[in-house]
Amino acid sequence: ERDGEKREREREREEGEEGEKGERGERGGLAGEMSMRFVLVCLAVLELAYGRHFQYGSVSFRQNGPNTIEFHVFTQWKRSYGTFSTFKGSGADGRAITGDVVDMFGVENSDTGVANPVAFFAGDGTSYSLKMTVTHHSEVDDTLYGVSNVTHIYESPNDGDADWLPFLKGCCRESGGNFIVTARVNMLRQQESLAIKGLPIMSYPLSGTPYQIPLPANTPGGLVGSLWRRGAGTEIGGATPPPTSAVFFSSQGSTNGNLTVRTDLLGVSRVPLTVMVASIGSVVPYDFILDVHADREIPTFVGLPLQTNLTSLAQDYIPTLSGYVGYPFLFSVTATTARNASVVTDIRSFRLPSGAVLQNQQQSGDPYQGTSTMKVDFAWTPFPNQAGTHYVCFEAVQWAFPPSPYAPKLPPSTQHCVIIFLESVNPAPEFTVPAEGTIVQFSLASAGSFQIGGFNQNPYDTLTLTPNETLRFGQELSPPVITEGKVLATDTAPRVEAFATFSWTPGASYGAYEQDVCFVLSQRGGGGLTPFSSTRCVRLVVLRCRYVVRDGDSFESIAQLFSTDWLTLWGLNINVTTFVPPVGQTIVIGREYQASDGDTLLTISKQLGSSLDRLRALNFDLAGGGGADRALKAGQFVCTQPDTCTS
Repeated sequence: ERDGEKREREREREEGEEGEKGERGERGGLAGEMSMRFVLVCLAVLELAYGRHFQYGSVSFRQNGPNTIEFHVFTQWKRSYGTFSTFKGSGADGRAITGDVVDMFGVENSDTGVANPVAFFAGDGTSYSLKMTVTHHSEVDDTLYGVSNVTHIYESPNDGDADWLPFLKGCCRESGGNFIVTARVNMLRQQESLAIKGLPIMSYPLSGTPYQIPLPANTPGGLVGSLWRRGAGTEIGGATPPPTSAVFFSSQGSTNGNLTVRTDLLGVSRVPLTVMVASIGSVVPYDFILDVHADREIPTFVGLPLQTNLTSLAQDYIPTLSGYVGYPFLFSVTATTARNASVVTDIRSFRLPSGAVLQNQQQSGDPYQGTSTMKVDFAWTPFPNQAGTHYVCFEAVQWAFPPSPYAPKLPPSTQHCVIIFLESVNPAPEFTVPAEGTIVQFSLASAGSFQIGGFNQNPYDTLTLTPNETLRFGQELSPPVITEGKVLATDTAPRVEAFATFSWTPGASYGAYEQDVCFVLSQRGGGGLTPFSSTRCVRLVVLRCRYVVRDGDSFESIAQLFSTDWLTLWGLNINVTTFVPPVGQTIVIGREYQASDGDTLLTISKQLGSSLDRLRALNFDLAGGGGADRALKAGQFVCTQPDTCTS
């Protein structure tokens, strides 16, 4: 009212001066022109003094040195506020756009009538004027959103036994009155504050059912808020808050951050609301606008991970997506509008985790058929110090189509959020087959195989499966079959698996062969993380004097393979009653002799009429090292083929 009265008086004075200009002649004309300039300046000052341009504010911080705090002041303002150089930028209309740096304009009306500029107060008597880096802007919504950074050194970690109370103060709120956005800092209890993840303006349609609106907050290091309450007293500045019967935290909501809003009691309105969110040892403010409207034709989210309840037009629950630090974390968000002659123009999030981006916006559908759709990709490779819980909240924006400066402003979607939980430790891969300590038996000149493999619990990683040493004697490992893990966080793969087949056909001279063959299951590892691996060893044993009959075998062919005669083999296998042994039958190709004290290969060779070369060919463990007169261990078995004709 005072603003209007002053402007009316200025206009009356201007009209009087214009009327006198013709009588005064040239000197009067000059005076009138100067008076007009004065009026314009006065009007500009009045708009700065009484303009209602503040819409949102929050203060977060972290300690980055002894008693040193780096503050991040997030605010949203009316973009068209003021005249002349106010919020001047590189936009086509001369106003600021995303990427510009602007002065934070506005004033605070004091009790003495002195107009003080908007400033950030550290709480110890120090104040700072602010410049804001614009991170979001909208010409249709007429908004500028950005961050101002202030580094301040305190004399001590806290204010005696109390907290430091830094605050942003100025005028005026969109709804009128001063704003005071106050945080609490105590470096003895917490060095990193929460960051508010909710929207600057919460837009919800009228409903007879109360909304449960999440107001999430987490630290950059993944800790979440523990207590929520409405601001009170000096925390709300000159705002007129909504009644507590319409907007409140239930006993459960005060600990999980769900705000109960009864739009049926609020009616169509835009009301300011201040919420204080606490964690271990700090408190951050969330000063925003609750916008209640009667339009139910708003954008909705479809698909995974975000889905809108088409009855309430809100989100029923916050989905959780899991990942690992150091690995790319990707998912897509899709929104659509059923309103005819409208188009989804943006899906936005105001407080992304450090390093995260929204990219690859894709529009589809027909605006004239109520099928306009937009898809955007969320991409983030979190650092090791970002393990924990993170919230990301989204809003879908629709505009009239075709665009027109005279088209009505259309309401956005309700807020939709997702929880991202990041594991800090990438677990080592594990073998599942074969079991630890497994012994696999092979028969002479017979093919054998077994499966080797395991899994990586981290579905974002990949695996390699290799022998830890070069395989010998014709042993082979097939190329591993690796299951597909997660590319998107919404994929369902619980883990990554890799399996391969080890195969070997021992030669006829590998009887009594024993060796440990080891395999390594390795993960790729993520950025900043050391990859892990696991090793599994398998004992390979070739049975002495044993052969498994294959298709097409006969005693004659088997005898030729082992340099003996078929009649000797037939006589050694008294359980085989035909001249052609059945396929799969295990037969013996010699007699096992158990060494006594003093036995050597030479003595056994003479006793049984078998050459030393033949004994070595039938016993791999005796083929190398030592001479023919080397004493054998008592009880050691030796495969022999006695020469029954000459011995």
